[in-house]
Amino acid sequence: MKTKRPHSKPILVTGAHRSGTTWVGTILAEARGVGIIHDPTNPAIQRAGVCAAHFSRYFTCITTENEDIYVDAFRSMLQFDFQYSSALKAIRTPKDVAKVVRDAWVVRKAGKDVRCALVKDATALFTAEWFAHRFDAKIVIMVRHPLAFAGSLKRMNWLADFRDFLDQPLLMRDHLGPFEEELQDAVAQPPDLIGQAILLWRMLYYSIDRYRKAHPEWSVVRHEDISADPVGRFRELYGVLGLDYTTEIEQTIIASSSKGTVTVDDQRPHVLQRDSMANIKAWKKRLSEEEVARIREGTRDVAPLFYSDADW
Repeated sequence: MKTKRPHSKPILVTGAHRSGTTWVGTILAEARGVGIIHDPTNPAIQRAGVCAAHFSRYFTCITTENEDIYVDAFRSMLQFDFQYSSALKAIRTPKDVAKVVRDAWVVRKAGKDVRCALVKDATALFTAEWFAHRFDAKIVIMVRHPLAFAGSLKRMNWLADFRDFLDQPLLMRDHLGPFEEELQDAVAQPPDLIGQAILLWRMLYYSIDRYRKAHPEWSVVRHEDISADPVGRFRELYGVLGLDYTTEIEQTIIASSSKGTVTVDDQRPHVLQRDSMANIKAWKKRLSEEEVARIREGTRDVAPLFYSDADW
């Protein structure tokens, strides 16, 4: 049976890693007729059959100037057309064969009777304007407090390679020019994990603030707000995006965020059931007083754009 083509505007849920994009994207994909696509621009988990475009850097910047190598792959992806030729070319081991079979099944299932494609991709932040322009997409951008962001990176021991940013001339020109000197210093002498978290947070949320001002029609959602009131905030977001909100979806939201569903120190990086209220302040168990003071001082040029003194 041929997959029905989506006819509603696609949705992109992005922001930054560890900002709640997986949780929010998955809950939004509970809506009738929505098919979800996970992380097509993430170099660590690329699936050539899902998106035939190749990504070698995190936070790839796509514009109309370099879109030729991406646009057809994205168009096929949004139509849930599994690219068998690309998937077969990417096979290197027997395990890859199993991945291709699994990915083809997942794409076929997600695309069945789909009306709207939802792309959940934390590292697609700098594709957002192009994605909105080229595919008339709706954009949701997640925001998370610098202490929670740093605490989560510390828990996962996730380090950054700042060359991923410097090696992209369009990204530096259009978004991160003010940080060029700091990025060069970070490449020459990489800071510790907390220092990396500070620089990453400032760059990403400086850019998100610019997006917010340029595109008031986009939905910019603080992780803390949706964690404090999941039912109310998701209902509101469903309405903004034109998705059907049902009592079944509300029950799913409650089940994914209720107290006691999972401890805030759970080591799984993408667990979807969490005590959302406890998760807001989980950083208190992960950061020392010295680290908290350092992060607050290090982000003071950007943090007030999203958080007041009371949020610290």
